Amino acid sequence: MMTKHPSVLFMAVSLLCLSAGSLAASTSNDKQPPDLATIKQRLLQQHDQHIQILETSRNCIQAADNLEAIKSCMQTQRQQLEALRPQHGRGQAGQP
Repeated sequence: MMTKHPSVLFMAVSLLCLSAGSLAASTSNDKQPPDLATIKQRLLQQHDQHIQILETSRNCIQAADNLEAIKSCMQTQRQQLEALRPQHGRGQAGQP
């Protein structure tokens, strides 16, 4: 039987998909979130990695004797920071 209002059919299918998705989400999120100490440890380690890269870049810039050397320092810094993204859970650009 064909319905005269396809929007009603669309809404019904959408509701079914939403309810199935929320049911799947509630069953797959059974693992416990990390405790505060684990979160703090991970964040401090990430900060230490960034600080090390910035200090190395700072020393490189101080030692640079021309613009090309400074550009090289900045390029190296950028590459090192980008290499940390997958480790920090930010594998794709633009992810928070």
